Amino acid sequence: APACSRCIILAGRQYAHSEGFARHPRCDCGMEPMSDAEWRASKGPEDILRDMTPEQREAALGKAGVKALEAGADLSQVVNARRGMEVVRGKKVTNEGTAKRGIGGKALESEYIKVPGRRYSRTAERRLMPEQIFEQARGDRELEIALMRKHGYIT
Repeated sequence: APACSRCIILAGRQYAHSEGFARHPRCDCGMEPMSDAEWRASKGPEDILRDMTPEQREAALGKAGVKALEAGADLSQVVNARRGMEVVRGKKVTNEGTAKRGIGGKALESEYIKVPGRRYSRTAERRLMPEQIFEQARGDRELEIALMRKHGYIT
């Protein structure tokens, strides 16, 4: 800690000898060689988040990401949703996880459409980002939880 959100979800993952992970733009995180005993004793994503200060968590995940986790959202869903984020008609949405096998796609229970040039069919309904969910719910805790379940953040 501190670590970026993409690398937090990779914490504790074991790679084959000399195999690395593809770093992303502006990432300064890295890997450390470990014995099996060291790896078993290493920290996972939840441990790393727990060790971070509130400011570090907010810097890595954003206010809405932290709030979503506190409400019970899955860390991987919150982090990975950012990869496909876009603003459509003034709403923050993502296409990440909306294919037939994706958690968001299954949770939305929407029809699937095949876009020419795209490899996978995606849900016709857009998957809302956590910040959009909180904005739409306007502080209604039950609605926040219901929308996070509907959009696959709480599984």
